[in-house]
Amino acid sequence: MKLAAVGLALACAGCGSQEPEQRAQWVVTLTTDAPLPQFGDRVLIDVLDASGAQACADRPLIEGSVACRRQVAAIEPALWPISFGIAEPDTPRPLRVRVRLYRAASAGEQGLPTGRALVDRVARLPAADGVTRVWLDLPMACFGVSTDVAAATTCDPASGELAPEREMPRLPASLPEPGTWPPAARVPCPTSVSDDMRCVEGGVFLLGALVEVELFKGLRPSPERLVRLSPFAIDVAEVTVKQVRDLALKGELTGMPTPTSPDPKADAHACFFPQNIDDDSQDGMPVNCLTRDLAREICGKQGKRLPTEAEWEYVASNMDRESAFPWGESLDICSRAVVGRGRTDIAGPRGAAQGEDPSCRVAADGPVLPWGPVAGGSDADVTSLGVKNLAGNVSEYVDGDLIPYGEDCWSGIGMFQDPLCESSTPIVELQHTIRGGAWSSTGFLARAWSRSAANPSPSVGFRCARSF
Repeated sequence: MKLAAVGLALACAGCGSQEPEQRAQWVVTLTTDAPLPQFGDRVLIDVLDASGAQACADRPLIEGSVACRRQVAAIEPALWPISFGIAEPDTPRPLRVRVRLYRAASAGEQGLPTGRALVDRVARLPAADGVTRVWLDLPMACFGVSTDVAAATTCDPASGELAPEREMPRLPASLPEPGTWPPAARVPCPTSVSDDMRCVEGGVFLLGALVEVELFKGLRPSPERLVRLSPFAIDVAEVTVKQVRDLALKGELTGMPTPTSPDPKADAHACFFPQNIDDDSQDGMPVNCLTRDLAREICGKQGKRLPTEAEWEYVASNMDRESAFPWGESLDICSRAVVGRGRTDIAGPRGAAQGEDPSCRVAADGPVLPWGPVAGGSDADVTSLGVKNLAGNVSEYVDGDLIPYGEDCWSGIGMFQDPLCESSTPIVELQHTIRGGAWSSTGFLARAWSRSAANPSPSVGFRCARSF
């Protein structure tokens, strides 16, 4: 068993040739089955008294600390299990140890964790008898369950709910290892998929982000939700005009997208569907200017469906990598995604005044890019699976309603399995949740976790997914 020692607190009763007396102490070993660093890269240790206050009135009890608190980097699985020592206080009294496993990205003031997306447990130390070796586990079964120090309750791994805190057991012979939490195991797709789709293995991730930005009422990406998804397939590309036109020519659709208006000052001038159904000149463009119901119908005719919000974000953030953008972490958004290419030559209430962002139309070497989406989008806007244009070109309808995280069917704690949140009272009537940036939007929406909403518009298209 390999221990990454935080330190043992020893006291010397004398000097010179006299043998030092070893003070009674505890050696606490921490373990976890959490995938690291996805769900934690830092450990916060607190030694508390019976009331829940810091227990260091007389002197520090954890070696290397100035009080009864210690932070430990825990990003690599090889650093686990983690071992640290606690010296018995000068005045023996009951002690409790609270340990939190969290991500540095979630830290607030003084590096302390914020929110509930962490593992938080507390336990009592047994009576010390020389060097007493004890164990505290930080299992993913307790992720998101906050300890109540005042009530002396903490997560019970067996139930995943609060229960009276217990005494730490002695160190067992076999210890859990990081990344062994069963729900985190990737689930392969049971069958192969066509070349125009990608298999997305099932797995777990945190839906949303810690930021409090709210670009649309009720659609801030927090609080984060722990989600487990079954395997599914998703389209490599956005649905094109050709795909919709082919269905329309067969008479299989009950509706049609709004066709292109010849008036350059009209909103529908940025719609890309022909006035004449036999016109194939715009076949390569992503279809836009259609309702979500029509998008659902088109997917259904192909034996598919719209992806859920969770599925869409899982793919856009590269699954358990949880990257900020489909391509990774680079903030060079203009060169990677078709965003910020709004119209600037439209007078009156349209164009930039209506919210179209033209900030990416001037390239680094000087030429002005044309406005609008691009047939095929951007080759640099691609995930590790090869799914294209999730950050830009057109924003995309997803299944589910406009419901804030933490409310309605997004409320509660614990893990959400294949969530699809629907409500009879959406935030805004006739508007639907969309994901990803668009040719006319700010690059901020290119982030995998951003949420926004829209009616049918030139900025909104879709892609399809398929269950196994």
